[in-house]
Amino acid sequence: MFPTLQLGPLSIQTPGFVYLAGFWLGSTLSEKWASQPSSSTKNIYNLVFTSFIAGFLGARLSYIGSTPQWFLKNPQAAVSLNSTLLDPVGGILIALLAGLIFTHKNGMFSRDTLDSLTPLLAVLNLSLGISHLASGKAYGSVTDLPWGIYLWGASRHPTQIYEILFGFLGLFVTWYMIHRSQGNSGEVFAAFLITASMGHLITAGFRSETSYLLWRIRIEQLFAYAILAFGLWFVGKVYGDPGRDS
Repeated sequence: MFPTLQLGPLSIQTPGFVYLAGFWLGSTLSEKWASQPSSSTKNIYNLVFTSFIAGFLGARLSYIGSTPQWFLKNPQAAVSLNSTLLDPVGGILIALLAGLIFTHKNGMFSRDTLDSLTPLLAVLNLSLGISHLASGKAYGSVTDLPWGIYLWGASRHPTQIYEILFGFLGLFVTWYMIHRSQGNSGEVFAAFLITASMGHLITAGFRSETSYLLWRIRIEQLFAYAILAFGLWFVGKVYGDPGRDS
């Protein structure tokens, strides 16, 4: 695990660097795919940038809200670039809300837009696994399997590597669907959504660091089930109404 990159006197947090690199690469791919008039390159860039800024601010505010006493003692941390002081769930929710508002205001709320954003989502999904590998988070449960990795005093499932492999699979599915698209608006997004949700559903089952609801239901798997169900419903909409959005 390598939580920091030391470049001379400069110490860079690896997870944050991975996210930024993934954001840049994913944005570049999404801009190249924005071929429809309703999803112009400029609008896609503005949508991604707006969602990113809103997501970062939302993640910080959500983290502050969960630990207000600590921030009262350390107010300077509120403007820190430390990626460990962010709440991913809060950031994602705020980013999605900002994205919905932006797309509605600019007439971009369409399946074409979702297809154009899918490369960004696929790269960020891959970045998540790489950042977990760098930080040591989302580690696996104890195992005797030969491919287990020694972490935190035991041989464990390499769940971060599982995430990375599924991340590459999601990126490949996105690339494949883009190049074989039959003109069904939303099919690229739907294929990625199903692939990514199934990957997280499987990976979460091997994690040791996890949260539970009642009846020992893993929160991560419940969230993945919800996304998978939405993806399957969305597939029905795509192929039930295959025409391009106006």
